Amino acid sequence: MSGRGDRAPRGFTLLELLLAMAIGSLVLAGGFVIVQMAERMDDRFADRLETSNQLSYVQRTLARSLHSIVAAPEGFEPREAALAAVRTAERIERLRQREENGDESRDRDPSRVQNPDENPAEAAPGPGGLDARGEPDVEPAPPRFRMGHVDRRGAWEDRDPEQAAAGDRRLELLLTRPPLGDAPLGAPVRGALELVYTPRPAPDGDEDRWRLQWTPLRPAGRPTILLENLVLAEWSVTDSQGQFDRFEAYEADDLPWAFRIILWTDSGAKVDWMFDLGAASTSGDPL
Repeated sequence: MSGRGDRAPRGFTLLELLLAMAIGSLVLAGGFVIVQMAERMDDRFADRLETSNQLSYVQRTLARSLHSIVAAPEGFEPREAALAAVRTAERIERLRQREENGDESRDRDPSRVQNPDENPAEAAPGPGGLDARGEPDVEPAPPRFRMGHVDRRGAWEDRDPEQAAAGDRRLELLLTRPPLGDAPLGAPVRGALELVYTPRPAPDGDEDRWRLQWTPLRPAGRPTILLENLVLAEWSVTDSQGQFDRFEAYEADDLPWAFRIILWTDSGAKVDWMFDLGAASTSGDPL
């Protein structure tokens, strides 16, 4: 005869085990969903933070550029400035050759052109870039501020509004210092802020993109991308006559009043900035 204490302990039935496994699976699935949502939110927050930092950097770069323009003095003549620059470069080269060759080269000036009546062949334009009067044959100095459209080779061109909306744009500036890095003050530097249009094949409906970059022109250097994957990029300048997407100026008084730029990133960030322009220097040093 057996007592109650000898009864075997009751276990789980198959139905209870299946029910427990189902409830556990639901709990785990819910946990995974919450973790994934948290990761996506974290990624979106990180993307927004990175985009915000990039936009802040671009804003500082634009402000630094537009407030450090070298404007020409009153009465500036572009061709005379270019001639002066060429003559200065020639004098420096002659002095360099004189130091290398010694005093014997003091009386030999390789860039000097003889009287055309004595030697007509020497009067023709040649590799030295001199015309019949012995003057350097050069293009006029470029504007200190020039905004407009360029082709794929970087040449300036006129475009109608429809073409201009889907092509590269350039804002060329002569600045007291590069807008990027910690370069010390020195000789003016010429560079360009560029909106580069990058059309894409659209099998999946992807839109075309833009990128904003800084390109050193003189001294020449590699472009630095400031912002890319832009779905919209527009800029213009404003003066007393209205708003323009093509503009050029030499003197400080000719600079536009304000510069406006609109940028939309593919992550959804949108900015519409307005900058005032100012000449940091009116030394007129030609480049």
